[in-house]
Amino acid sequence: MGKILFMGAHPDDETFLPGATLAKYADLGHEIYVVSATRGEAGVWADVKPNGKSLGEIRETEHRKAGTILGIKTIEYLDYIDGTLANKHVDDLVTKLKEIAEKINPDVIMTLDLLGISGHIDHIVVSLVTTKMFQEMADIKKLYYFVLPEKVTSEIFNTTGRKVWGRPENEITTTINVERWISNKVEAAKCHQTQMRDVERLIPRWLTYKYDCFVLSGSRVESKFPEEDLFTGI
Repeated sequence: MGKILFMGAHPDDETFLPGATLAKYADLGHEIYVVSATRGEAGVWADVKPNGKSLGEIRETEHRKAGTILGIKTIEYLDYIDGTLANKHVDDLVTKLKEIAEKINPDVIMTLDLLGISGHIDHIVVSLVTTKMFQEMADIKKLYYFVLPEKVTSEIFNTTGRKVWGRPENEITTTINVERWISNKVEAAKCHQTQMRDVERLIPRWLTYKYDCFVLSGSRVESKFPEEDLFTGI
C-alpha cells in the first residue's frame, strides 16, 4: 500500500477540504500523514470555553480527534504561528517539511490549490512550500492540489457573497468518488468545536458532494487523464 502526506496551514484544513478522500484511502489500507504549519492560534473560539488553555492547545486536541476519525496515522506541526507564514523565509519552511517527509517517505503529497481556495495568505504560502519541497525530493511520485470546480465556487459566491477561488473543469485532472466517506468528513469536522460556526455552515454543502477534485501539479510517473485514483501510475 501507499503513503499520502497532506500539508496544511491550520488544524482543520485536511478535514474541511480533502477529508473524505483521506478517509477513503485510509479505509483502502493506505497510510495517511498530515503536517500543519500552525496550530490555528489566530482563529475563532466559537462557543468553546478555554478553561485555562490556549486556542492552539484546544485546536490541536480537536485536530487529533478528527484525525482518528479520518484514519490519519500521524499529525505533526511545523510550530509556526497562525497568520505569520508570509513573514517567514520559504526555504526555512521547506527545510522543516522535508525533514518530516524524509521520515515518512510518501508516494503522494497533497496540499491546497495555489490561491489557497479561500485566498488565505497562510494557505498560499503552504501551497508554495509544498510545491518547492516536491521539486527538491525526487522520490515523491506525485503532487496534487486539492481544488474546487468553478461551478461550485460560483454557487458559493452567488449564495453567500464569499469569494472562493476554483478551477475550470478542463484543468481538473483527477476526481475521487467520496460519496461513502462524506459522513466520515462530517463526523471529523464536528470535532473542531472551536470552528463550529464554519462547520455548521459547510455541512449542508458537503452533503451534496460526491467527488473531491484535484489538479496533478507534478508527477514522476505516467498518468492517463482523467484520473480516478491518486495512485494511478504508481
